[in-house]
Amino acid sequence: MLGCYYSKDEKNLYYKDVKLNRADMNSFMVLCWEYAKDKSRIYFNYCVTSKELDSFEILQNDDSSMDKNSVYYFRAKIQKTVPVSFLILKDGKAKEKNNFYPK
Repeated sequence: MLGCYYSKDEKNLYYKDVKLNRADMNSFMVLCWEYAKDKSRIYFNYCVTSKELDSFEILQNDDSSMDKNSVYYFRAKIQKTVPVSFLILKDGKAKEKNNFYPK
């Protein structure tokens, strides 16, 4: 067990019982909760969330993340957001220059 629900055997990496087909065994690491990364991808559960390793950030509530191009809620991309202005508020709600997001 690598942490959270991630595990590996001699040849493969898994999230629960789902094989991560393109994950790189040598560079794979669990970040927190259900996030992990390898040398070229960020994963949320078994899905690739982002390929922007240098700018990817898990936000304070762990439900949201962002990279230089997009903001994500769990693994879904939030359309028409401006990552540079995205902010999680103390009550768990979020805002950015164009929108307000209730919890």
